[in-house]
Formats: sequence, C-alpha cells, structure tokens
Amino acid sequence: MPNSNESCMSSVLQDSASQCVLTLLVHICVDFVLFSLLLFSYTAYCLTLLSNKTDRKLDKSLLQREQQRISVECKKNPKLFWQYVNKKNKSNSAVGTLKWIDSNGSEKLAEKDDEKASALQEFFSNVYTVEKDVNFNNLPSMLADSCSQMSPLVLTKDDVDKKLIHLKTEKSPRPDKLHPRVLYETHSVIAYPLFLIYS
Repeated sequence: MPNSNESCMSSVLQDSASQCVLTLLVHICVDFVLFSLLLFSYTAYCLTLLSNKTDRKLDKSLLQREQQRISVECKKNPKLFWQYVNKKNKSNSAVGTLKWIDSNGSEKLAEKDDEKASALQEFFSNVYTVEKDVNFNNLPSMLADSCSQMSPLVLTKDDVDKKLIHLKTEKSPRPDKLHPRVLYETHSVIAYPLFLIYS
C-alpha cells in the first residue's frame, strides 16, 4: 500500500507540476505578446511623433517662405498682404439678430440678411436730417482784425544743416522718395541749395 500511495502522490505532484509549468508558460507567452504589442504601439507612437515633427518643420518652412514672399510683394500688391491677414483671422463675425422698431412703432426681429440690411438702413436714415439747399445763414468771417500776423520766418544755412544732421537715418523714405540716409550723407553739399529754396 505504501507504494501505491507514493506512486499516486508522485503522479499527482507530477501532474500539478506540469500544470504549473504549463500555466507559467502560458503566462510568459501572454506577457511576451503583451510586451510585443506595447513595444509595437510605442514604436508606432514614436514614428507618428517623428513624422508630425518633420511635418511641422516642413509646414513651418513653407509658412516662412510664404511670409517672405508676401513681405517682398506687399509693396506692389497690398491686396495679397490683406488676404493673408484675413486668412489668419480666426473669427468670422457676422451681424447677429437685430431688434428694431419700424416706422409704425412695432418691434421686429431681423434674422435674415435682407431684413438686417433694411433695419440698419431705416435706422441710419432716421439719424440724418435733410436740409433745403437755400437760405443758409452766413457764417462769420474768421479773418477778423484781432488776428495777429505771423512773424517772418528767418532761416540760415546752419539751421538747415543742423536739421539734416539730426535726421533719423534708419527711417524709411517719405513721399518724396528721398531716403533720410542720402540727405544725411550729403548734408554739407545740399544745405546751401535748400537754404536758398526756403528763404
């Protein structure tokens, strides 16, 4: 009998050991599959981040090139600049629903564009008054005897030269298209002709 108990016990132990080994192997396989999936998803995530980063770099360089092109062409084509600015504007604001009182005194809601236009037209037409073209009151003369005369302007060549020396050379040209740097550099030459022009 003791042999049969020992053999039974050893077979039970072998069966439980083999089940433990199988369970352990299954857990290891499942853990390996989960680890592989995690590694794969992390790799895919990293690749997505990398591609997004390069896409952002490409987008940034394209944006910089477009801005450079617009800055060069905006003097010739200001419409291009304003189109770019309006494209960057995030909000598209429209006129909302208007409450208004019509000429009969009843309150109305204007929801459609044509209703809003007529409401605004009626409101602003009431603000202005129409006057007749005849019988205006004469305005008093502003050239009264009490006005003082302006003293004569006295300029010297040195005054003109000082003004030319103190020009801000980093500023852009004025409507006469003369750059302040040119005037500054030639101040000693052009001071006398300018003095003659202004005196």
